Amino acid sequence: RNLIYYSTKLEQSKNSVNLSDIVDSIDYVSLETNPEYLIGAIDKLIMDDTGNYLIVDKEITKTILRFDPEGKFINKIGCTGQAPNEYVTITDVAYADEKVYVWDCTSRKLLIYSVSGEFISNHKFDYIARSVLYLGNDRLAFCCDYIPNQKLLSDDGYPSVMIYDMKSDEIYPKTFFDKNISSLGYMSLLNNLCDNNLYLPLNDTIYNMTVSGPEVKYVLSYDEKYKRNKEEYIERSK
Repeated sequence: RNLIYYSTKLEQSKNSVNLSDIVDSIDYVSLETNPEYLIGAIDKLIMDDTGNYLIVDKEITKTILRFDPEGKFINKIGCTGQAPNEYVTITDVAYADEKVYVWDCTSRKLLIYSVSGEFISNHKFDYIARSVLYLGNDRLAFCCDYIPNQKLLSDDGYPSVMIYDMKSDEIYPKTFFDKNISSLGYMSLLNNLCDNNLYLPLNDTIYNMTVSGPEVKYVLSYDEKYKRNKEEYIERSK
């Protein structure tokens, strides 16, 4: 396990980052528009293996639309409803190997589609999670943030992360937090699982997600004032 330590000042007003420091060019893709596949809002953008765009609109059209690199509409993936092949809400979406994984936290159901929109299967669960990531080897990671999933209580703690093995249909809880912490103060809006990285609001660690679970990637060292504020905040939540 290799830990990388950086000493970086985080005050944004003193350490501004220009867009030119990050990218060298910007291209615009004009998407084909039609009342049948008009996007209300883009919640997540995923590029598939052939360069097509999967655009997730969780709030308005409540669907996933696929466009080619030139912006031409190809197909929708799934739709809202109560049937086994439909989702009530889209909580998060993951993609790998021509398959689209849709996590519906309202129904506590994971739906799997082909990238062309054909329904493959669904998996029912008894827990709440905020984001999903495909890890490979038929394993998925779910991030629960600081939500107390009662059935997963272990040693006075709840898991922030779970690994789901689709072959064995088993759940492996990971990264536990104190059961006394109230989750109400930590419902983060960010996607906790992004590019195989795991972010948790109360942790000073950024993890790399692997098929066996989280591995430490970066440790953030904050000043004493921040540490005191965080500790006081945690104690108040208890």
